Amino acid sequence: MLIRCLSLTTEDDVEIICNGFKLSAGIFMPVEKKEKQDAIIYCSGFPGSIETSKKISKSFSQKGYASIYFDYKGIRDSEGTLDFVSQVDDLKAVITYTESVEGLGRIIVVGHGFGGRVTICTAASDNRVDGCAVWESIGDTREELKQKPTQLVWRLYSALWVKNVRGTEKLLEKLRVAAESLNPIECVKRISPRPVLIIHRRRDFNVAIRIAYELESSALDPKTLILDDGWMHSDDDSFFTSPTRRNGAITYTDNWIKKYVLL
Repeated sequence: MLIRCLSLTTEDDVEIICNGFKLSAGIFMPVEKKEKQDAIIYCSGFPGSIETSKKISKSFSQKGYASIYFDYKGIRDSEGTLDFVSQVDDLKAVITYTESVEGLGRIIVVGHGFGGRVTICTAASDNRVDGCAVWESIGDTREELKQKPTQLVWRLYSALWVKNVRGTEKLLEKLRVAAESLNPIECVKRISPRPVLIIHRRRDFNVAIRIAYELESSALDPKTLILDDGWMHSDDDSFFTSPTRRNGAITYTDNWIKKYVLL
């Protein structure tokens, strides 16, 4: 794993190599820097939007955090191919990069949808994570597979949403392997005693509210569940991107960090 540090200004592209593959990534630094800057790593859904990830990371920087965004292997400008398992390796490489940046302190991982699975499973196996927050995360991946009955569903999904992803062939088979090896509902209990935040909107049209309750039930203390109104799942909704929205995911997460992580 090769990490190359850059001299940071307000925003920089960074180079992160994971298992020989270069990940597309960037970092936002707050204008007002502290002696020790707490860092947030944002993990998008699948496949997510790099522009939305940038917007969310910039919003976190406006709250005073160093904020890193990236694309998983096989997505857009990141090298390699998709497999639904090595995203944990991707996030661990980003954590290693974050550790290498002078002046950064505690590390909080934040994930949306599929990215919630990545953050939970990474935090469960990597004690460098000081706090884990998930927004409308998927839950029991074995149960999720039962909701995807045909290969046709995934062919349509690939055609519509995964144009910039390499490795979509045999998608269901890859998902089955991932479901057995990395399951958030089992991993979330291993994060304790580090804090976990679960944010979910009651009418999310893509990830049912019951999943938030299941994750909260499986997690050990300290754990926090925040429910809000709304149905839009995509992380480009202002609920997820706005740094000023009082009842938004960024404000909820910032308040939780200050209460449970920055002790």
